[in-house]
Amino acid sequence: MKILLVEDDPLMRDSIKKFLEFEGIGVDAVANGKEAIEIMEKDKYPVIITDILMPKMDGKELIEYVKKHSKFTRIIAISGYIDEIKGLIGKNKPDHVLQKPFDLEKLLHFITEK
Repeated sequence: MKILLVEDDPLMRDSIKKFLEFEGIGVDAVANGKEAIEIMEKDKYPVIITDILMPKMDGKELIEYVKKHSKFTRIIAISGYIDEIKGLIGKNKPDHVLQKPFDLEKLLHFITEK
């Protein structure tokens, strides 16, 4: 399995990527929603992990795009801001939401669940 990680904080992005790769999951990692859409044009991902507050294109816009163009992709939203998480409702709601800091084992569980 290969997933897409969208996180603007390079330390957070690198730590999540290393953890998941150690667990045997392939990870493509980018810094914002705009880069995510560019890479999604080349590859399909069963799971996308996205931060919410990012430059260029935020996670809310990315989630909306994914829901329109890749209906079978599961989305895990991550954010340090509870108000941003509460705002993720309706048809563009992610499958799971984690507030930073979060347990990487819980993230792994959300990725691997069927």
